[in-house]
Amino acid sequence: MGSVTYNTVINGLCKAGKSSKADEISRGYFGDNFTYSTLLRGHTKDMDVDGVMETKRRLEEASICMDVVT
Repeated sequence: MGSVTYNTVINGLCKAGKSSKADEISRGYFGDNFTYSTLLRGHTKDMDVDGVMETKRRLEEASICMDVVT
């Protein structure tokens, strides 16, 4: 699967309130800024502070700079 497919699945899961499942899937491939932005939005929507902090850690570990979108 390509990054567009992964990001589409992750986005759909986050919109459905299943950010923990989206997070699990995201660990199977190298994410990009869109991936992490989507996960952050999903965890925020689900009020999952631990998920937000873990996603932020992973984003920084991947050396992806947070921008206005993120």
